[in-house]
Amino acid sequence: MAANKVRYTIGDSIVFDVDSRYKITGALGKGAFGTVVKGVDTSSGEEVAIKKINPFVHVVDAKRTLRELKILAQLDHPNIISLKDIMSIPHGITDTFQDLYVVTDLMETDLHQIIQSDQPLEEAHLKYFMYQLFKGLKYLHSANTLHRDLKPSNLLVNADSQLKICDFGLSRVDEAAVADELDALAPGDAPADMNVAGASDSAVYTEYVVTRWYRAPEVICDRRAYGKPVDIWSAGCILAEMLGRTVLLPGRDQVQQLALTLELVGTPADDVIDSILNKNARRYVKSYRKVERKPFGELFPRASAEAIDLLETLLQWNPLDRPTAEEALEHPFLQDYRNEADEKKSKDKFLQFDFEQTKLSIPTIRRLVYNEMLFFHPELGEHIPSTSERVLALTDDELATMDDSA
Repeated sequence: MAANKVRYTIGDSIVFDVDSRYKITGALGKGAFGTVVKGVDTSSGEEVAIKKINPFVHVVDAKRTLRELKILAQLDHPNIISLKDIMSIPHGITDTFQDLYVVTDLMETDLHQIIQSDQPLEEAHLKYFMYQLFKGLKYLHSANTLHRDLKPSNLLVNADSQLKICDFGLSRVDEAAVADELDALAPGDAPADMNVAGASDSAVYTEYVVTRWYRAPEVICDRRAYGKPVDIWSAGCILAEMLGRTVLLPGRDQVQQLALTLELVGTPADDVIDSILNKNARRYVKSYRKVERKPFGELFPRASAEAIDLLETLLQWNPLDRPTAEEALEHPFLQDYRNEADEKKSKDKFLQFDFEQTKLSIPTIRRLVYNEMLFFHPELGEHIPSTSERVLALTDDELATMDDSA
């Protein structure tokens, strides 16, 4: 039996119909993809964040919502945002529901807001934030899971400096819609006003652009190239941003992003260039003037030698030269806060479908999301972990004949 619902009106017009165990206590924020409020789970007294979203308008948003729900339901780590509940969806609207209410940890701010503020960031803060980030990445990577979109706004922070990684797929960035800007490059092309750590005064601050700023070179050269080292590169960009209080590589587009990266870390070795699969990117890197790696100590003169050394290890062009998250945890910069007993690995290795590349209709995704809700509400039906595998093999006609609990 579905839970009773209680209606709240946020502001002038936003309606929240929440399960009766939750009491909404205030608004947190509103964006293009949903509205977030803070509340209390009266069954436990715990404060929570409740996000109301309508993910079924666009297939891309629906796929990413599904990915996020599937991943978070399987993760259990203090430095990763916890999915506490997907509010109940009554049987009568199984095939038509639009709104989804997702309950997570309540966090006070994010690292982007802290970096942009006047709040002092001591080296102790940087050590503690980076230690928690690598703890979360060690766990995540041990589960064969990549984040792929690490940036300061995806690192939530509380007043006690506790950090949690969030946004495992809810990003609205549609990479499939991004043209391969490298195709238009002529050999030797280079954007103007080239420098690092604040390069572009005219950068357009869209979500896609912000995401680009933290992309590893291999992803800039070929957006299909994903491996665990991409998260390590992003972590390096985040550390640099905390050190300098400004974005390290704010490229206007893919081309300038690649040029800025070359200017920062220098021309890669010939064999590394030859390994670039995208021929246009390979040609561009090969024809770019020879550049020496910038001395990070000069870029961040106030940083300690240990901080610079960690940054050097993280920001390597060749992904094979970057440390794993587990190796990064052993770096001297992080030892003040290290507790090896807290550095756990996942007991499971998750198989994930690339929902971005799979052709799924909105009705199919809605059914899959409903199944994820059943994980938290067994009173409404049996949650079947293998439903995704089954559904991806079905036609829409076959899907329509499935039992609601399958």
